[in-house]
Amino acid sequence: MDTEQELLLRGGDPTSDRLIEYVSYPLLSAQERSLVLSWRNRVDIRAAMSDQHEIEAAEHESFCRSLRSDPDSFYFLVRFNHLPCGGVNLKRLSSQETFWPEVIPRHNCWEWGIFLATPAHGLSQAALGGLSILCEAFGIYTLCGKFRRDNQRSRRFHLEKMGLAICGEDESYCYMLEQHPAQLLSRLGQSDPQVLKSSYLFHLQPELKIGLTAAP
Repeated sequence: MDTEQELLLRGGDPTSDRLIEYVSYPLLSAQERSLVLSWRNRVDIRAAMSDQHEIEAAEHESFCRSLRSDPDSFYFLVRFNHLPCGGVNLKRLSSQETFWPEVIPRHNCWEWGIFLATPAHGLSQAALGGLSILCEAFGIYTLCGKFRRDNQRSRRFHLEKMGLAICGEDESYCYMLEQHPAQLLSRLGQSDPQVLKSSYLFHLQPELKIGLTAAP
């Protein structure tokens, strides 16, 4: 990529041969955007999402363009050793949000999301580990997340691997709150030491520079 048209953040172990890359959707090639759309519309991936409708190509292209001017939504393609493997996103909760339990704060609280199209051992932990670096860079101090009650795999991952606790439930979802995202990388490393040995590289569009508060 042209480094004059993007902002790079680095974190983790720079000498590692285990590279995790986050690439902002607006920087993706047409081929990569098409790949992300095909993943998103897969039945098994849609089944775990809040919005399960099948997305049309025009809708997806419009959404990717809109992210250039949306300071409250960060969507990334994740690459593992240069091979696309899934996606991670951060979205700021609205102060008028009514979907989440009352225990979830509405001020500067961001929801995280993740999907992996080509799972590999430890990849989930490594992909989410990069959130620590992003949160520190963008001054994000509170994260929230949710998973479907019937998704046992997600339950084990979030509660056992990530060490999170359920702070609320309804008939469809279990909700979680992470108030120390800067510690997420080290905590995930306790369950999988390879997380700490990974090298992280973030490709961010120039519009996101205004959100940076500190280098990782």
